[in-house]
Amino acid sequence: MIKQPLTAPACLFAAGIVCSQAVPTALPWLFAATVLAGLAALSRARHGPGFLAVFLVLAGWTHLASTTATLDPDDLRHQSEEPRIVTLEGRLASTPEQRVHTQNGTRRTNTLALVECQRQRFEGDGSWHRVRGTVIVATPGVLPVGFGRQREVRVSGVLAAPRGPQAPGIFDYAEHLRWRGIHRELRVSRPEDWDPWDPNSDWAPPWDERFQGWARATLALGLPEVDPALGLLWSMTLGWKTGLTDDVEEPFMRSGTMHLFAISGLHIALIASLVTQALRLLRVPRTGVALVVLMVVWAYTAATGWQPSAIRATIMTSVVVGSWLLARPPELLNSLAAAGLAVLIWDPCQLFQAGFQLSFAVVAAIALLQPPLVAWLSRLTAPDPWLPEDLVPRWRRLAHQVWRQLAAAFAVSFAAWMGALPLGAHYFHLCTPASLAANLVVVPLSSAALASNLGALISGDWAPGFTELFNHGAWFWMRAMMIVSDYAATLPGGCWNVARWPAGLTALWYLGLALCGLRRRPHRTLGVMLGLAATACLAIACAEWHAHRSSLRLTLLPLRGGHAVWIEPQRSPPILVDAGDLRSAEQVVEPYLRARGVDRIPLLALTHGDIRHTGGARRLAEVFDLDAVLRSPHPFRSKDYRETLRWLEVSNRVQVITAAAPTRVPPLRLLHPAPGDRFSRADEGSLVLALEHEGQVILLAADLGAAGQQALVERHPELRADLVIAGLDDRGGGFNPTVVEHLGARHLILMDDTMPATAKAREKLRRSLRGRAFAVWFASDTGALELTWRGSAWKARDARGRDVPGLAGGGSIAHKARVVAGDEVEDRHADRETVGHLLQDD
Repeated sequence: MIKQPLTAPACLFAAGIVCSQAVPTALPWLFAATVLAGLAALSRARHGPGFLAVFLVLAGWTHLASTTATLDPDDLRHQSEEPRIVTLEGRLASTPEQRVHTQNGTRRTNTLALVECQRQRFEGDGSWHRVRGTVIVATPGVLPVGFGRQREVRVSGVLAAPRGPQAPGIFDYAEHLRWRGIHRELRVSRPEDWDPWDPNSDWAPPWDERFQGWARATLALGLPEVDPALGLLWSMTLGWKTGLTDDVEEPFMRSGTMHLFAISGLHIALIASLVTQALRLLRVPRTGVALVVLMVVWAYTAATGWQPSAIRATIMTSVVVGSWLLARPPELLNSLAAAGLAVLIWDPCQLFQAGFQLSFAVVAAIALLQPPLVAWLSRLTAPDPWLPEDLVPRWRRLAHQVWRQLAAAFAVSFAAWMGALPLGAHYFHLCTPASLAANLVVVPLSSAALASNLGALISGDWAPGFTELFNHGAWFWMRAMMIVSDYAATLPGGCWNVARWPAGLTALWYLGLALCGLRRRPHRTLGVMLGLAATACLAIACAEWHAHRSSLRLTLLPLRGGHAVWIEPQRSPPILVDAGDLRSAEQVVEPYLRARGVDRIPLLALTHGDIRHTGGARRLAEVFDLDAVLRSPHPFRSKDYRETLRWLEVSNRVQVITAAAPTRVPPLRLLHPAPGDRFSRADEGSLVLALEHEGQVILLAADLGAAGQQALVERHPELRADLVIAGLDDRGGGFNPTVVEHLGARHLILMDDTMPATAKAREKLRRSLRGRAFAVWFASDTGALELTWRGSAWKARDARGRDVPGLAGGGSIAHKARVVAGDEVEDRHADRETVGHLLQDD
């Protein structure tokens, strides 16, 4: 406590914020409890330190509750979350940012802006209403010149709550915005829907926007106008996000070097170091150096747009530099705690943001692990300590010094990797061992590139020759960074996808890092507390494992008119049924498989040739190791489908299997189509798969049309199923309810979707399915679903992990569930003619 007086208070304050999120409590009770605990802590009672700890926890608890409470009656959160056409008036809270992404092979630009709303007007209502809240506005294209921070604007579009995750485990955009204080999204159809609120106002761009424009032009002197390296230099030096396109940032993500493109501690530390060295050469006193460093780093943070990562790093640097002014010895952990406490007092929601967690976890791991690791590695080449230094050969001393420098660099890289490992798995679903070596090379290269850019900004317009020289140097270092990152990303075993760690295991991991970083044996009381904490973390991890274990898992993904099913049996390799179109494969299927820790797809079953189901197969084969593809024997006429199969066989060396009923691909049975079946429509020839588990049958019927359904039940009249999963056929029809009743199914899940409009089940179809002997669920209402079995009991969760009420089951259907794949069965429950008449009548 003497050396690190702020570590415990910061941890207690953060614990209170976590408690506030886990256990919402009424604000009056929290304020009263906090005041009482504070008064008790101020008293000179025997238990004053204990009351102080309680006060800090309650202070964090109250701070988050008051920050996130909806106290204003005009708050946007009081309004309906349903989409509504509105016109908003307000002030731009930040400079609009352009984001470039690839969609269906075409590069598109979107503009994102934050608007602090003041008034709104609904469509059909001529009156304006007062409103408060921040809205994120998404606009296709680029806004005209003249829209910048603090500009009062009027914009029209569709206002709604941000969309949640499209599949379990993937990025939750709505949750991300919620912790930034944004609860509504306005989607604008075109840039022309933006207007200045008062065109005659004397608004002028703020100085930081003008600086950004000048800096980008300066750093581009002498370089090609269109160059990925130039965009990355702008991103690294100025925080310009437009240059970070998907294809450019992918190698840096998979090599673990993406952190270099956020204005963070590396940038601030380099600038502070350069300024310090320059002032010390001029023999400026230490106090003067500290004051100048503080002014420079805060000016750089302001010039780069007050990005949260830059603010955190600058606060941390300010605390360290402030110790110079107070003549205090630097203590990294205490400085880190002080910076964290200051950030959480400023904004407690920062605790739940990925940037905050990664920044402080990495720096804390470096502070704990780097010194003992360097000491251990240094002993490997250290000369005999009892030998006088004059008797040690000069080459030995030189080799030891070089080894110490390498050991220090490796220790920092290893400690940072250990600190970021669980969080990298949680947010990015990646484990990057290649980053251990890549950062040893890329970080010095990035420092050289950043120093060159700073030199170019200093020389600026008054020495254009030097500016171009610095720019070429920065371009060279950036190209070297790109080459090293590309190579590291392709190393065998250098990067693989991992599933999210359980919360208990993550806590146990960081507790272990803290124990490894202890310089001495902990005090008895501290040892008991650490032991209890480790036991609690282990118990939580075991409880989470028990809650999520399953004997079978099915994930149903609605995909813009198609759908995919990811099957994870306990004792068989996983199977993917369909891939969706290209856009769905890129935005939903691929992120979901990464979130599940999938690097290899043993089998991909393509049920039919519809591009809505098979258009993304090539993309998945490029990203994952695909072993085999199962296809229907029906001769689909789709050109894209045939080209995809040909490409898979020739380019990717994937085994393409043509299978017809009766065929068994454990744990699946193929029921339809049979050899020789010919249908006039493609959907009639879709693969129909049956999955048997604990006496239950799950029927995967794809988009099977009416003629295909009739052929199925005529061929297998004994077929029974507990659960039927089907999509909409090309005419917008669903699975025939008469067939579902004939199968004895208890649940029908219809895989429609909200977008496009043709992918959603029509009201006529919904009415025809009401009042039946089975329950019907529409994916357009529930979103993606995860079905998990424990024995014969199963239940469903939505994309956010919440149970879906009513969608569960257990045991088998009244008739013994049986799947017939061409075998003779003695007992027949229906004759073919009767089933055919029922289908025609219905």
